[in-house]
Amino acid sequence: MRPVVLTCLAAVLCVAALGCAAKKGTIEGTVTLDGEPLPKGSIQFYPTEGVGQSAGTLIIDGNYKTEASVGVNKVVINSTKVIRRVKLYDTPKSPMVDHVMEALPARYNARSELTVTVKSGTNTMNFELTSEPKDEDDPAKSTEDDDKAKEKEKDGPKAKEKDSAKDKEKPEEAPKPKEKPSK
Repeated sequence: MRPVVLTCLAAVLCVAALGCAAKKGTIEGTVTLDGEPLPKGSIQFYPTEGVGQSAGTLIIDGNYKTEASVGVNKVVINSTKVIRRVKLYDTPKSPMVDHVMEALPARYNARSELTVTVKSGTNTMNFELTSEPKDEDDPAKSTEDDDKAKEKEKDGPKAKEKDSAKDKEKPEEAPKPKEKPSK
């Protein structure tokens, strides 16, 4: 009786695993930044229809190749650049490590606008990226600009008068040190 139960359980698990397996297609292509092959990075594919598995691979000299789930996939592309080298620890013999930041605008990764439709078989998908950021890619810039515009609207012409009055004021003189009485 026990071997029969184990055999049935194994058969059910195999059928379930085969039925849940998402169809995949091979996806390959190039990634360029401002017309030049992206030297290194990564590319990920996330199914948008809730069916299938995410997939990803490295980009080397602008080329990539991987398998992705069939259907519409959101694409995320990352590439980092070294901005400085720092000590790992605050000790004299500490190893140095790279401090990196994202080299691509957010519209290709954190707020990706890219999607592809993957079909069974081989798919060729090339991505021609530009480093020119849109305003929404630079949250610090848009926030600063928005804040300045709101402040000017709120204060109106009075703000300009205040700024020009401050420029005309003389800077305060530093107080003179007091002399110590002699004994």
